[in-house]
Amino acid sequence: EVPLTAIVIRQLRWQVQSMTYFDSLSRFEPHAGANITFANSGGLHLRRGAHMLAFGTATDSINFRPIAGHSFQGILLDNPGGDGGAFPAGPPTASSWLAFVNIDSTSGVSVSGGSFSSAGLNAGSRHQVTIEDSRFRRNRNGAIALQAPNSALTRVRVDTTGNPTTTIAAIQLEDSVSLQDVDVFRSGQIGIYTVGKGITFNNVTVRGSMHVGIYIDGDNASGSQGLQLSGFVSSSSGVGGVSMAADFL
Repeated sequence: EVPLTAIVIRQLRWQVQSMTYFDSLSRFEPHAGANITFANSGGLHLRRGAHMLAFGTATDSINFRPIAGHSFQGILLDNPGGDGGAFPAGPPTASSWLAFVNIDSTSGVSVSGGSFSSAGLNAGSRHQVTIEDSRFRRNRNGAIALQAPNSALTRVRVDTTGNPTTTIAAIQLEDSVSLQDVDVFRSGQIGIYTVGKGITFNNVTVRGSMHVGIYIDGDNASGSQGLQLSGFVSSSSGVGGVSMAADFL
């Protein structure tokens, strides 16, 4: 059975007036050149197996942004099987893929029962996400929060996150997420926060964070293990380049 698909094309103006839900295995599919704007604290919540396929091109990106004078909460990619909260481990799972996408000026969304705080794009522990060749800019809290194993960020830039009272990292990662050619600039708190097994960095740069550039959590129950960090740089941070929790050491 073919899932219900909502397609957004450049010729069709989309303005989201409130939090908008995609449900029950549906698919949200913006095409290259789509310009999706938000008003009245609008956002997108994909739940119960709903997923997103958003493929722009190098010359024709897909844009998510608020209209002037309004706010945009962000994109919430929830776990399949319910509205949120605690889910059993294992299947069912959902998968979303974004390429050549710009996500601008979010206030942040959170997954119900999830590990991570408010982010412009926040995904559940059973919603795998691949993001390529994309930019997150001026996100008021965090930019990206990924929990599902085998999620990946490739050629992604995060530019300016946080606010004067923020306590949220620009990127939050858990369990076997990989980063390749990722640049984090001017986080209002930690640049990248990790608390999971088998997280991989390759050619990752963190610059100008107000707190540490990279924080590796060492909680005994769920601390980072089996990390592979190669070719990364953390510089010009307010507190330090890389920090590990005491019980990780």
